[in-house]
Amino acid sequence: MKPDIDALVRFPIFGNFSPKELSAVAGVLTEKEFAPGAMLFNEGDGGTSCFFLHLGRVQIDRQTAPGDWELLAVLDAPSILGEMAILRKAPRSARAVAMRPSVLWEMPESALNDLAAEGNPAAYKIMKWIACSLSDRLSKTNDKLIDIYAKPHKSMIELKQRLKELEPGLLKPDVAGPAKK
Repeated sequence: MKPDIDALVRFPIFGNFSPKELSAVAGVLTEKEFAPGAMLFNEGDGGTSCFFLHLGRVQIDRQTAPGDWELLAVLDAPSILGEMAILRKAPRSARAVAMRPSVLWEMPESALNDLAAEGNPAAYKIMKWIACSLSDRLSKTNDKLIDIYAKPHKSMIELKQRLKELEPGLLKPDVAGPAKK
């Protein structure tokens, strides 16, 4: 089933789209349903589409070690995910797993390219929104990195606490606490 215009306008990405642009986008989306625990895509998979989360909840995480995953985000509808793949033609940088029964609309990269080739302004608006979204994430990541490097003592304490939680007994007691003067 294809999404209707009323369903699409719930997504922030489509806030300034005309009815004609929304109709064009709705025409290229394919509905996919996922049960809780189902994987939408895995880290390292080829990325050739993005998804619009219409109903449900999806977890985004990344493997840190064999069998260990770090939670990056929990997305509720309406959200967009997998959008890096539609611009980069690179492997997926994380995995996405349905946490609840979820309905998503998939947009293949080829459909976005077709809209652009037709001169449809929807393609430009989608690409601009994705670029702005990724720019915002990069800015937040930069802020986190600066915080880590600007406050190394605080960062080391947080890292030691995290290590205690992940691997109890890994740190020796004399290393786990702050140095005594």
